[in-house]
Amino acid sequence: TAINWLYVFYFMTVIIYMLCSFSKIMNIWVFPQTPPWVLVVIGVGIILYTARHNIQSHAYRHSFGFLFIFFVVFVLILSFHNANIDYLFPLFRIEWTPIVKGIGSALFMMIGFETAFFYMRYVRPEKPKNVLVSITLANIASTVLFLLVVLVSTLGYTVSEYGATPLPVNTLAKSFSFGILTRYDILYLLPWTWIVITAVMSYAFLLNRRISEGLGRVIPLSRIIWITSIIITVIAILFSTITRVMLLQTALHYFFAVNAVAIPVIALMIIVFKRRLRPDV
Repeated sequence: TAINWLYVFYFMTVIIYMLCSFSKIMNIWVFPQTPPWVLVVIGVGIILYTARHNIQSHAYRHSFGFLFIFFVVFVLILSFHNANIDYLFPLFRIEWTPIVKGIGSALFMMIGFETAFFYMRYVRPEKPKNVLVSITLANIASTVLFLLVVLVSTLGYTVSEYGATPLPVNTLAKSFSFGILTRYDILYLLPWTWIVITAVMSYAFLLNRRISEGLGRVIPLSRIIWITSIIITVIAILFSTITRVMLLQTALHYFFAVNAVAIPVIALMIIVFKRRLRPDV
């Protein structure tokens, strides 16, 4: 259907954007002399290796990656040692226009939760309500994590300093050390990289299976994975410059508004309407 292929383009756009952003951040952070296309190829290689695995394998990787989140939270909490509460004030003494504009960007940060709608097709729990509870708790945990990142960035810098700092949290992590550990930003790199990799794995898993089902499963999944990987590699390398990454981000904002907000809300309204007409269904 048209909606299926709309999600195919959406998933592919998300993967390309994550690979481009990942290579850009790694260039700024630890590999300033490495060409961006090298990091893109490494990311696509991970897709080739993991996209053909089943849902259980992806669940194990995400469960393992969940342990890394505790370390991310630990680093974020340590970053509060440079916090200045005065940077939050004055409250409610600015125009509301920037706040309203920021709502769209804040909503975009929740990208990823829509994958739960598709993963539920591959999960057969004994109690369906447990799946909804797990999804809700995961979204709450993600929201709290984003809130910590925002607080660290807001309390650690003035407005002018924040605009001049390319990686605010990483820069704060470099500023403290304990004993033999002097580069907490490098330790922060490990869980952050794993989180990005698992996110790419998830979207690649859904992308290739959406394409396979859209084509009626007439093409082997392994061939589809190779074709999509080549397409993603070429487009990601072409969009690896900062200017083109911003264009990709703008396009992804519109994709997110349609695929992750509008379509699910409309589908929910249709389901509620049908159940009111036919309570027995």
